[in-house]
Amino acid sequence: MLISMSRWPFLQIPKRLVLLLVLDLLFFALVNPASSNSLIVILGCLLLGLTLYTIFRALGRILTALVAVSDLTQRRLSIFAAALLMFLLLMQSIGQLSRRDILAALLLAAALYLYVSYISGESSRASTKDTRAERN
Repeated sequence: MLISMSRWPFLQIPKRLVLLLVLDLLFFALVNPASSNSLIVILGCLLLGLTLYTIFRALGRILTALVAVSDLTQRRLSIFAAALLMFLLLMQSIGQLSRRDILAALLLAAALYLYVSYISGESSRASTKDTRAERN
């Protein structure tokens, strides 16, 4: 029995991801960062960061089929994972990445994620209380 993609839409590859991967392939094949100006290098970093975010979003959709995760949590995790990976890639590209840096970055990213999750939860609870107070 063949697996039908219509039964599992989360397994479909987003067209945006394919487009970004093709753009990455063309950009990094045609541009030499050693001879380019810094604006081109920054554009390459932004393109790679957007591609990583899109990949993590696609992985988040697959994860949603296994574990119930809200869309907001998926986006937040995707942003943090892409930012962390971009930080590690950029540090490695300039030769400043060590095991200690990786451990520190992971711990700081986890702490920042927990803090942002806590703050967003508190603000949503506060707005719920304000709405209840206005109804009374």
